[in-house]
Amino acid sequence: MNFDQIRELLLKSAIQGKLVPNLGITSVEQKRDSKKDNKPFHLPNTWKWMKLGDLVEVIAGTSYKKSDIVSESEGVRIIRGGNLSSDFNVLLKSDDVFVSKVLLDREKEVRESDIVIVASTGSKDVIGRPAVYEGNEAIQIGAFLRIVRPKDESYAKYLRVIFRSNYYRDHIRRCAKGTNINNIRKEYITSLEIPVPPKNEQSYIVKKLEEDFFEIDRAEKAYRELQNLSEVLRGKILQKAIEGNLVPQLDSEEPVEQIGSVPEDVPFTIPEKWKWRSLDEIFKFVDYRGKTPTKTASGVRLITASNVKQGYIDHKRVEYISEDEYASRHSRGISQKGDILFTTEAPLGNVAIADLEVYSAGQRVITLQTDSDNKSLLMYFMLSPYFQKALKDKATGTTAKGIKAARLKKMFLPIPPVEEQQRIVLKVEELLKQLEKITS
Repeated sequence: MNFDQIRELLLKSAIQGKLVPNLGITSVEQKRDSKKDNKPFHLPNTWKWMKLGDLVEVIAGTSYKKSDIVSESEGVRIIRGGNLSSDFNVLLKSDDVFVSKVLLDREKEVRESDIVIVASTGSKDVIGRPAVYEGNEAIQIGAFLRIVRPKDESYAKYLRVIFRSNYYRDHIRRCAKGTNINNIRKEYITSLEIPVPPKNEQSYIVKKLEEDFFEIDRAEKAYRELQNLSEVLRGKILQKAIEGNLVPQLDSEEPVEQIGSVPEDVPFTIPEKWKWRSLDEIFKFVDYRGKTPTKTASGVRLITASNVKQGYIDHKRVEYISEDEYASRHSRGISQKGDILFTTEAPLGNVAIADLEVYSAGQRVITLQTDSDNKSLLMYFMLSPYFQKALKDKATGTTAKGIKAARLKKMFLPIPPVEEQQRIVLKVEELLKQLEKITS
């Protein structure tokens, strides 16, 4: 569920005069403009189009040198782009810069009615990001920020509605220029024409939005809690499955023959007819790691670690390698439809069944091939809390945890009788579908 989209629809309705009934008492005064009819949408009769420059002033940030930086107790806190969060708040941080009080400028201090924006950045997603500050500490903006300050503070709350909307953000994206650095000039803000309702109607709009956003925030919190509970329940289902506690064992089913070694430390007791098997006894490993593939505009699909999720393949990101490179990989083995794909790092331990006829696995993906008719069971077992924890315990690395193929091969899974395998898969999928219906 996209709660941000719901918020944006409300903001769009608000600035188009559709959120609350038009009061029609007084109109906003406006200078006549010969181009006034060339507007993006129609407004109620009492509303007017106004340039932001008539309502706000734009204040540049403080430039400072390394030699200006002092301790927190001696200086003025300077906020930068990283202080502006995506949820419209200015957040103070432990690594904020403090500069000499010689650079103190009261005009550049953030006030309660101000809107702070990112005016220069390399990110097209961040340029123009707005935020407000609700703290008590005196803070000053850095050179890559701007303060948008209402000339009349009674407009402040309505202006926040404008700056939170995609109407403002789309305008900034169109204006911002630069290949590596995007910049906002003062005139990008002051020249923007915005819809302005009468002041008494502004207060109704702001109040209605606050009420609606409060309910949306509550719903989003409840939804996230439900999703977290869903993950817990999903883990319990898979754990019960791998421990042999999800479906009953039947006397008529033949036990699994013990082949090879068993774990030195058995993590849990499995049913009598089940047996432990190491992954190198269950699977043939097809491993293309060690060489980064050369991406091409077309050719054979490359399934990378970013495509392999927990239980499914995500095809939103599409990449290719050449036919020649695909052919050169055949000496290591050929990944096939129905193989189990396992991510060895970044992220570690995602497992899914390949759903393409022709593809090649990426650098951080190992293809696990088996003759088993119940590959889904093996996938679910590898996604269980037991196996995921065992992976993390055996992983190495500091920045990105990963597992070496040699260690992975010596990890164990319990194997049920063939008939029971199918019953477990059916039960797992039945329960997961029920869980999905509850949380979707």
